[in-house]
Amino acid sequence: MKLVGLVSAVFLGGGAVLTVEGINQRAALTTAVLAMIFFYLPDTVVGFLARKRKQAVFLGLPEPWTSWSSASRRDSDSTTPCGRSATR
Repeated sequence: MKLVGLVSAVFLGGGAVLTVEGINQRAALTTAVLAMIFFYLPDTVVGFLARKRKQAVFLGLPEPWTSWSSASRRDSDSTTPCGRSATR
């Protein structure tokens, strides 16, 4: 992906800049900046999508203390404070 972005930026962006500005230092700098943007763009997009997906997974998980508190509440209902069974 990075290589495709880099090559397309150099050829398409560089070609467009050269036809507009001609061969000079500003055109070379603009081509280099376009190449850097298109080189790092795939990582940025994938990182953003991964962060969004991780957040969705995290929000979809049950809260651990909810299941723990209901289990402890269930256990405490069947025993007295001394730990003995309420029914004899």
